[in-house]
Amino acid sequence: MKIVIPVAGEGIRMRPLTDSVPKPLLEVAGDTILGHLLRGLEGLSIDELIFVVGFKKGMIKDYVRSRTKTKTRYVVQDKPAGLGYAVNLTLPYVERGPLMILLGDTVLELDWMPVLQAKENLLGLKEVDEPKRFGIATLQDGKISELEEKPQKPKSNFAIVGPYFIQDLGLFKKCLSDLVAGPPGVNGEWQLTDGLSKMIKAGAVFRPLWIEGWFDCGKPETLLETNRHLLSRMKSPPNRQGATITPPCFIASTAVVESSTVGPFVSIGERAAVRSSTLRNSIVSERASVSQSVLEDSIIGAGVVVNGQKGRVTIGSSPVVSVS
Repeated sequence: MKIVIPVAGEGIRMRPLTDSVPKPLLEVAGDTILGHLLRGLEGLSIDELIFVVGFKKGMIKDYVRSRTKTKTRYVVQDKPAGLGYAVNLTLPYVERGPLMILLGDTVLELDWMPVLQAKENLLGLKEVDEPKRFGIATLQDGKISELEEKPQKPKSNFAIVGPYFIQDLGLFKKCLSDLVAGPPGVNGEWQLTDGLSKMIKAGAVFRPLWIEGWFDCGKPETLLETNRHLLSRMKSPPNRQGATITPPCFIASTAVVESSTVGPFVSIGERAAVRSSTLRNSIVSERASVSQSVLEDSIIGAGVVVNGQKGRVTIGSSPVVSVS
């Protein structure tokens, strides 16, 4: 089995956090978004991981090489033109099914064995509060009867969140090829949802795979929600002398925490430093420094220096934010 993981997007809704870091490499609960995904795949029989890369592709490649020994391939997406366009670029390298497609900017928790043993096409679905943001599925008699990309008037709140498990590879290739050969759809893009709709109209059967452990990382506030969930399942970090730690938290072994109150729901990355500060419900990324600050609901990017701040702060990589 080959797995396609699209990671080419610019993460516009996550700016300024994604100004200099691709969204899949943003930190959450002691790892990157992509790192959580790759860790979940450990132990599976995978022939090849195929990454669709674009924005900051060198950073993605370097990261993947450091995290997995599985055979990998990188396919460059030349323009932002939708998930269907991105996946279609990989299909010349997929010779036989089944094929799995995973979204590289979300976190999944599920038992993979029922998926890998399935004899039919599967689509991961989850009930969501904002269905207009997603591809949406309509069900009939236990099967998916209709799909629609980001509808203004959704017929259900069953969002397509992945994984996409494709057994009918030949039909999938034909439908996706036909899709991108025609005019683009919503927002001038070729959406994977539309290609799957062609398959359903051609007689393919898709069953829903209900996903409980799906965690959105598409906006700063949902990244913090995901951070809270993942931290709540982790062991408490060891106490630090001179600091008060309220679990759940993650504090990297190389991080420095001095004269500070941290937690609950705080993640502090490798080689980060927190001094004389109070942090709650926040993410401090690798190499960042926070001092003389009281922060809540904040995300501090890699290498950012924050001094004398209070309240809620969301800052991308490398700037210095200080109050004199």
